[in-house]
Parts: sequence; structure tokens; C-alpha cells
Amino acid sequence: MTDRDMTVLVNKMVVDTDISLVLGPVLPHEVVGFSGGNKYFFPGLSGHDVIDMSHWVGALITSDEMIGSVGITPVRQMIDAAAELVPSTKLLLGMIVKPGSDDLQFMAFGDTRASWEACAEVSSQVHVKYVPKAYNRVVSIIPEMYEDMWTGAKGFYKMEPVVADGGELIIYAPHIKEVSVMHPGIEEIGYHNRQYFVGQWERFKDHPWGELAHSTHLRGLRGERDDAHAWATTTQRPARRPTA
Repeated sequence: MTDRDMTVLVNKMVVDTDISLVLGPVLPHEVVGFSGGNKYFFPGLSGHDVIDMSHWVGALITSDEMIGSVGITPVRQMIDAAAELVPSTKLLLGMIVKPGSDDLQFMAFGDTRASWEACAEVSSQVHVKYVPKAYNRVVSIIPEMYEDMWTGAKGFYKMEPVVADGGELIIYAPHIKEVSVMHPGIEEIGYHNRQYFVGQWERFKDHPWGELAHSTHLRGLRGERDDAHAWATTTQRPARRPTA
């Protein structure tokens, strides 16, 4: 991660305006810890370099470690650093939606950093459910609003932390028929753990890092523990596909 800079691009309207007002929810997120705040600028309105680098950093840390992490995570640091380059006044009306409803539980207004921090603290109490033990088998039912595995994978990210080592997470999504129209490269590389890519970095370093990140996120941390040395066995192994 130290051999090149991150190129920061953003929609010109954000730079040319005096005030940039963000209206949006805050909730646990697999890449950055909690969504919202300056994330609506980066990567929300940014170029691919910020998207790829921030997602790959999150993937190296793992979704299992990142999702629901309160505070300034390494990825949030990258996002905030990029946002500091935007000269406009950045304000956030952050919202916490009650689980399973359209009702608001909490709102905060202020600069994008302080308002986000207030919302993230509430979200950590409202949107995170703790269970007394890990489970050997978990079934994740994917809502039909997610039309492909690129978006439907969220059903895996949010359930992975409660799966026991050696356990199984079943993604139930009979309506999903494709991996991703926007990201066909996923079908080229398949689904693998971090070490599969890091151990062959010369081979994969020029592939979009956002797709590498999605691949490792859906393969999961348990997948890494299960076949951490698979990359060394063969470089032509069949792509691992999630069960849909």
C-alpha cells in the first residue's frame, strides 16, 4: 500500500459550491465500520481510485473485523483525509432508522464528522444485535431489492461475525441470477481469500481492487482460515461461487 499515492477525484459540484449538505442514514458497513458522513463524498461522489484503495484496505483488515467498528477506522481515516481537500462547508443531517420499519429513531445535524460520530454511536446500539454464541449454520435470506450477488453479498457481510469457525453460511436468494452486470471481472477472478490475492500480487495488482475486495469479503474470514494455502497449490483453481 506504500508504493503509490491515492488520486483524489470528486464531482466538481462539491468543489464549486459554498455548502455541501448530506442527508442520509448511518448504519454498520463492511468496509468502513459505519456508513455515512464523509463517505457520501468518498467514495459516493469520487473517482475509482478512492473506491478501489479504500475498499482494498478494508478487505485486508477483513469485513469481519470492520463491520460495526465504532470510531475512526483506517478506512474512515482515508475518507476523512480526502474530504479535507474539499473547500466547501460540509454538513450532515444524519438519520438512524429503527430496524424493520420506516420510522426515525435518531437524527443529528452538524459538520459531517461530528454529526456522523453521534449517529454511529447510536447505530452501534440500535443496529447491532449480540448473540450468546456463534452458530455452526446460518441462513441469510436476501431481500429482492438486491438484484445481483454484488449487492446481495451484504447478506453475508452482516451475518459472518456470528458464524463459528468451520461453520456454514447459506445465502438464500433464489431471485438472484447473476454475479454482477457492472463488475464482470468478478467472474474472471472468482471468490477467494486475502492470501490468494496477496500471495500472487503481481498477477492481480492491476485488476480493479474494488473487485478484489468484494471477492475476499464474500469468501469471508472463515474461508481464509479454511484454505489459507490454496493459492500456493494451484493458480488455476475453479472459482468459488456463493450458493444462491
